Amino acid sequence: MANAQTVALAKEHLALQQAVIDSLPANQDFIHVKSLQDWIDYLESPHHRVLSIRENGKLISHAVIIFPDQNFPDADMLNMNLPAPYEQLSTLTAVATHPAYRGRDLMNKLIDKWIDVTQQEGRKHLLALITTDNYRSWTQFLKVGMNITGAGFDPSDNSTTYYAHRDLSKKTLRPDFNKASTVKIVLGPEADLNTMNQLFSLGFVGFEAEKDCNQRYTGNLVLAKRPVAK
Repeated sequence: MANAQTVALAKEHLALQQAVIDSLPANQDFIHVKSLQDWIDYLESPHHRVLSIRENGKLISHAVIIFPDQNFPDADMLNMNLPAPYEQLSTLTAVATHPAYRGRDLMNKLIDKWIDVTQQEGRKHLLALITTDNYRSWTQFLKVGMNITGAGFDPSDNSTTYYAHRDLSKKTLRPDFNKASTVKIVLGPEADLNTMNQLFSLGFVGFEAEKDCNQRYTGNLVLAKRPVAK
């Protein structure tokens, strides 16, 4: 049975989640709803780490890290071909920011915390599962050197998702696709899943978000072929 402090923390995370849900349109699919017991389990689990950002004591942003291993072989990445053994993986999930505090770069702060904690745990591979039409989220992962390497279907909310990955053991954030690749493809979130995965299987990866002439994000992903190692 959880202690009173854990229950109180779980209730704070539940309240933040509800504030985010209340701010979304009726057809929202950007958040997987967690119960109070889910939050208690995350706070108590050795395979999860709950990240928090507070302001004046108020919880304003959070995320959950998953640390899988052979006894807990669930990286929460659907049918992605995992890039390393479970003990080298770290998945970021349940990222949320209170609507009153958006526009303050809190997601990037959570990602920075994620990278720090992952390195402290001696893990090398960052993973994230993002709904394809949630470009506000996947653009942030691209900015910290992750590439989108695949796509899948999430039956829990009937959404199409991108798989994002970064190998922290690499010295550079990612190859310079702009210089290395002459073939680039723009992929919209409405693209057929089979088409997406055909491109990924041919060696294309998503490396940047498309912008229009006014430098506003279009919601489309720019793919290029991985540079061939010399």
